[in-house]
Amino acid sequence: MKTDINIELFKRYQPARKREIIESLSTAELFAVTEDTVKRIIKEAGRAMYKSRDKELRLSGEYETGNRWNSTIETVSLRRNRLYIQIYIQMDSTDTTIIDEWNTFFKRGEYVGKAFETNRYGDKIPNYCHYTETDKARFMRSLLYQYVQTKQQKKTNNGK
Repeated sequence: MKTDINIELFKRYQPARKREIIESLSTAELFAVTEDTVKRIIKEAGRAMYKSRDKELRLSGEYETGNRWNSTIETVSLRRNRLYIQIYIQMDSTDTTIIDEWNTFFKRGEYVGKAFETNRYGDKIPNYCHYTETDKARFMRSLLYQYVQTKQQKKTNNGK
């Protein structure tokens, strides 16, 4: 049975039932999550950015995912009705964060992010982070888990 996560995620199920649904999703079903669904997730579970109508959803430590090599995805933000992903990259002598658009990250195939590091001679050296289709699917699953957890916490804390 194929599950349309775009509909099932917002039904009035208990959080445990939603987690079961998310766990049972295949890779193809995870990639079927629409951009509108992610925007709704950010609007409902995200926090407002300082002095702005924009919102962001930070992935907590247990749901933070990456490429299992040199980078992790920290935040998904909704700015002026466009989705962005914030990726933390660990380089040789320093760390940095890059922000890329949702559509760029979720194009078919492998995603390659690039950040530049300056050496002692002033030369810019590129550092890359690679995300395969399985890495992207794992990130989407953790984003859905984060949404369920955040909504549950808001309900148990009376909306605080």
